[in-house]
Amino acid sequence: MSFFSEIALPLAERGFRVFPLVPQNKMPVKMSWGDSFDAATTDITALEKWSRERPRANVGISPDENFCFLETDSETELKDACADLPPEVWDTARVSSGRPDRAYYIFRQTMRTRKAGNMTKTREGLDNLFEFKQHRVYVVGPGSIHPKTGKPYGMEWRTIPAMPDVLLNKLCELSGCGQGHGLTHDE
Repeated sequence: MSFFSEIALPLAERGFRVFPLVPQNKMPVKMSWGDSFDAATTDITALEKWSRERPRANVGISPDENFCFLETDSETELKDACADLPPEVWDTARVSSGRPDRAYYIFRQTMRTRKAGNMTKTREGLDNLFEFKQHRVYVVGPGSIHPKTGKPYGMEWRTIPAMPDVLLNKLCELSGCGQGHGLTHDE
């Protein structure tokens, strides 16, 4: 089993705002100190305190002014839906849950991603094609233990670029929000 501090501290050092999740679970720990999204931090003192309180907690990462996430329950189908985009749009850090075809990609926020907000593309009778997570949501941090597999989330570190406009446009198209909540190609 992993320890909260072993997962959280390296992520915080990379600039990710983190908070504790229930051990071997994806749900936030009920916090006496406030809402998970507001409490998420890079502050080492706070993280060490939480680690003493919940040493085996999984780690949640909250999108913030710097980072956003593109999570998919079918990486193959999402990439097929984006086949008309240059393959370089996927050149960023990637976290896998250890379950086949499920992962999320990390991007830097842009003015356009902030304006687009969160998006989800549902599929009837299936898990979501994707969730674009930009504000007041979270992903499970690499190293955390998956509740179904009992294995840690894996990480492929790469340079984290700004989300490409062509990918954001495609997500907006796929989710049915046109150019994304009033976004134009020039924004």
